[in-house]
Amino acid sequence: MRLVTSIDSSTNGACVARGSRTSRNNDNTLYRLWIQCGSSMKASTVAPASAPPSLEEWRALLAVVEHQSFTRAARALGVQKAAVSKRVAALEQRAGVALFARTTRAVVVTDAARALATQATAALATLDRALEEASRDAARPSGRVRVTAPLVFGDELLAPLIAPFLEKHPEVDVELILADRRVDLVREGFDVAIRAAPLADSSLRVRRLGPAESALVASPSYLARAGTPTKLRALEAHALCVFSSGDARHARLELRGPRGRVVIDRAPRLVCSSQIALRRALVDGAGVGSLPWYLARGAIERGALVELLESHRAPAGTLQLLTVSPKPTSAVRAFVSMLLDAFRDDRPWVRAR
Repeated sequence: MRLVTSIDSSTNGACVARGSRTSRNNDNTLYRLWIQCGSSMKASTVAPASAPPSLEEWRALLAVVEHQSFTRAARALGVQKAAVSKRVAALEQRAGVALFARTTRAVVVTDAARALATQATAALATLDRALEEASRDAARPSGRVRVTAPLVFGDELLAPLIAPFLEKHPEVDVELILADRRVDLVREGFDVAIRAAPLADSSLRVRRLGPAESALVASPSYLARAGTPTKLRALEAHALCVFSSGDARHARLELRGPRGRVVIDRAPRLVCSSQIALRRALVDGAGVGSLPWYLARGAIERGALVELLESHRAPAGTLQLLTVSPKPTSAVRAFVSMLLDAFRDDRPWVRAR
């Protein structure tokens, strides 16, 4: 399944990234190898409860077994001879047995070293394949991205970006959850979120996308019928239309102007829990109301709405792009990069200056 979408009409956006288990799997593989070596060596000198040797120690062992020379092994590994000697000595100490008999002329591989090398070769090949796959994953994004955003923002601005993203990244799946409620980012397992509400969790990684601006608008037909308000006080005589996701009985038109916050203390004619429905009602002549700039801009440009009292607008929050994990998956990184690229030159929620 490439795209899963869900709409939750209950208030705000939110995120969490699920990281790779490659490192943990490598540790487990090394530990299993250490256990296997303990059971396969006749002397049973390997202590299974001890910490497993490092990858460098295993590679040093295999290189010396293959080249039967510490000097040639060091050259093959691209390190100093002393480093190879140190790693082999550490492995011998862990095993409690000599792995090589050294003479002035040659290095003799012991049976214990051959037993370890036989077990290690297959295990290290498995680890190499895992690391290779992890590198490919970083270069070619894959996996699922769980994204949440406010309902209208998702409809208007995110949805048009999804199909091109999926086409560009055929191994990435997207789950898009649009909700106007406050989302618990970690508990609900989100990777990426867009929101404009104040941020309570300081552990989140935040990219500020700019102020979420608004516009006070009405349709030309309504203004022809009711007159155009030129002063704030004149709004009290107009049919007010308000967005509210809470108790409609307490809904009021709230604006912010040069002197700060202003509440028009008049019960609105229309209270709507959907910004899209509110825009439709305003375009159809229901009255005067405030819309997010990205929702009002197109209607203003084509003449379906007229902006009023430009010095007074609804209080603006800051639109934020949130991620949780300091090491997000390749799919999450690709999605975030796509959003930043898409909104670098055109931020529809901010007026052109």
